[in-house]
Amino acid sequence: MSMMKRITLEEEMKKNPQLKLSDIQLLREWCEKQPHLPKIEDSFLALFLHSNYYQMEPTKNIIENYYTIRTHAPEFFSDRDPFGGKELRQAFQVQ
Repeated sequence: MSMMKRITLEEEMKKNPQLKLSDIQLLREWCEKQPHLPKIEDSFLALFLHSNYYQMEPTKNIIENYYTIRTHAPEFFSDRDPFGGKELRQAFQVQ
């Protein structure tokens, strides 16, 4: 299975002219002031912005929600084996 290629901030900015470095900087500064948030790479901040149509406040809400869910429900984000459950394996067996 091939791994997904991580896109760089420069590549994202070339593809999306709406993405501004100043917005990334503002978002990074906001994140640094949130003690409960981890350090987030600029490329991920760009993806969060893109997914919220480059609107700052909705992007902040999504970042907050994303990391809150990751903290409170880590099972959704780790050890994700789609064929891990016995019932699911049986459902996918072809006879």
